[in-house]
Amino acid sequence: MLKFSGSAQRSFSFPAGLTMAYAYYSDLPYVFQYLPHISLVKVHADDHFRLLYSTTELGAYNIRMFCDLRAAMEGGRHLIRLVPEETLPTVEPTAGFYSTSGRGYFTLESLFLDAGDETIIDFSLALHARLPKPRGMRLMMGSVVNRVADGITNTRMNEVIDGFIKQTVAGFPQWTRERV
Repeated sequence: MLKFSGSAQRSFSFPAGLTMAYAYYSDLPYVFQYLPHISLVKVHADDHFRLLYSTTELGAYNIRMFCDLRAAMEGGRHLIRLVPEETLPTVEPTAGFYSTSGRGYFTLESLFLDAGDETIIDFSLALHARLPKPRGMRLMMGSVVNRVADGITNTRMNEVIDGFIKQTVAGFPQWTRERV
């Protein structure tokens, strides 16, 4: 098995008041489009989602992790938490010569803090999975491959969080025109 594990945290200033910022980021199907390397596959219910983390690494290996999530919104605390949900249909792990896929576990947490005309958002995310090793890696030592996989996953999580922040801030005016 190939182990992946990565996380990232950021705190940033969002150009809207607390109520508006929380409403925007609570529109999960809308803001999911701004997660680099991650796409919305299916909405199972208002608070249950399947996301796909997909990337090509080392120029050849296709990695696909299906992550089922349940959203927990705590409006009184202005907290959005997405946690793994295992009651949705299973994802069978598969491996090809240059590919691997299966279930991953993704968590995301956003805490919104009032800063007058702006909102400070403390944002963190993490991803981990155990997937079958691609057949093209059979002869590579597991410990070496896992260290490389963790390093790459941490790099990707930093790309995801930085891209998400940049794109959600840029996408806010469009959301405002469509919703308000």
